[in-house]
Amino acid sequence: MKKTTAMDHYHAREKAHQDSVKLINSMVDLDLVLTPALGSDPIALGALDSRSDAFDYEKWCRDGFAFAPFSFVCNVTGQPAASLPLQLDDGKMPCAVQLAGHSGQDHLILQVSALLESHLDWQRQRPPIWAG
Repeated sequence: MKKTTAMDHYHAREKAHQDSVKLINSMVDLDLVLTPALGSDPIALGALDSRSDAFDYEKWCRDGFAFAPFSFVCNVTGQPAASLPLQLDDGKMPCAVQLAGHSGQDHLILQVSALLESHLDWQRQRPPIWAG
């Protein structure tokens, strides 16, 4: 197992900060960014389990990033974001989009999300098998 020093951690954090600044600067003329929420169809429950004896950190990172590559960016930059469900076709599995904004603009994400929730009437959306 490779050892990670305090300086390795510092350099990784510094690189993440530099990349965050570049990304945030690239959005200067944008109010919001809309991306897919996931990079693939939903994965099986437990597929990203990190609690078994067979845990492989590199595989877990690779599989997790492939599944949800867009949320990772906002987690690193600290940008506010929301995953929003969309039902495109009745009876089909819903998909999701991610709405991301500028740091300190959480209220804008919440306002737009509330408008979309109301407009798309998420309360009436139900999966084919529903216990409610």
